[in-house]
Amino acid sequence: MDFLRQIKEVLSKVEHPGFRELTEAVQAIGCTREKILPYVTSPDGNPYGRNVVYRSDFVEAVVIHIPGMKQTPIHNHGCSIGCGQVVEGNLINHLYVLEKEDEPFAYEQNRYGPGQFFFATQGQIHKMRNPSTQRLVTFHLYSPPLQEMKIYK
Repeated sequence: MDFLRQIKEVLSKVEHPGFRELTEAVQAIGCTREKILPYVTSPDGNPYGRNVVYRSDFVEAVVIHIPGMKQTPIHNHGCSIGCGQVVEGNLINHLYVLEKEDEPFAYEQNRYGPGQFFFATQGQIHKMRNPSTQRLVTFHLYSPPLQEMKIYK
C-alpha cells in the first residue's frame, strides 16, 4: 500500500490520542526507509527539511530530515504532544528547562538509533541533533496538530 494512503488509513481513525495511541499508530503505519524516502525534503533556508504529510483535526504526521552535523533550533511544540521514530541515522535529543524567562538550560540528552521511539511531552523544550556525517530521517506524529511553537535563541 502507498505510504500516504497507509498514513491516512491509520490516522483517520485516531481522535484525541495519548502517547500509547500515537506509538501504536506509528507502528501500524510501518514507517521504513523505502516508504519514507520520497517524502524526505531538503532544507530550504533552514538547517533541516520538514514535510507535513498528513493533517487532521486531531493529529499531524511530519517527516524530518536533518543533514549530517546539523540540528534543529531549540523549540517547544506549543500545546501538542509528540511521538517520533528514527527511520535512518542517529539522533541526539537535547532537553531544556527555562532558567529565566526565555533562557533555556540544557539538562539532559538522549541518543536514539534506527527503529527507536522518542517522545515530546506537552511544554517540553528540546532540540534534535544529528551527530553523524550521514543524514538523519525521523517520522513524527503530533496531537493536536502543531500550533504556536516557540523557537528559543
